[in-house]
Amino acid sequence: MLTEVAFWFAMAFLASEVILSRLRRSRTMARDRGSLRGLHWTIGISITLGVSLMFTGIGWYPFDLFWRSAISIGLLVVGAAMRWTAIRQLGKRFTVAVEIQHDHTLMRSGMYRFVRHPSYSGLMLEFLGLTVYFNNWITQLLILVPITISLFYRIRVEEQALLEQFGAEYEDYMKQTVRLIPGLW
Repeated sequence: MLTEVAFWFAMAFLASEVILSRLRRSRTMARDRGSLRGLHWTIGISITLGVSLMFTGIGWYPFDLFWRSAISIGLLVVGAAMRWTAIRQLGKRFTVAVEIQHDHTLMRSGMYRFVRHPSYSGLMLEFLGLTVYFNNWITQLLILVPITISLFYRIRVEEQALLEQFGAEYEDYMKQTVRLIPGLW
């Protein structure tokens, strides 16, 4: 039963990301520098390769199905809650493209008081939950490493756009917050 729930949470995660990418499209991709397209391609290729390898049995490790499913569900739920809360807190400022809007103001409240990119923190927790469910360390590497690298590039692109727009205000904000993971980075 718990395994089926974990599977459906994983499918809901993937569906929510597809829907999100369609709902908040920007009119311009000028500042994006290919980061969104690169992230989408990286996610698709990484998951395809990782899942394909998983079926070979190479890299599988023994981990109790109940606990694997429970941890996977927990990470998926916490990650999704973080991601969607961050998106909700941004409100109309959120788009999937790197874009500074006409009346754009810097968000420094809610989750953004502590983390500059809480939506991406949530996304990484979701991917971690997804890979725990797969129960294969090679699959985990094939999914998490490329996606993390692609996400780091996207964060760099976003931060450059925010620095160009807000200058010293964003530099000050950067000193007061972490990029992605409190206590680490």
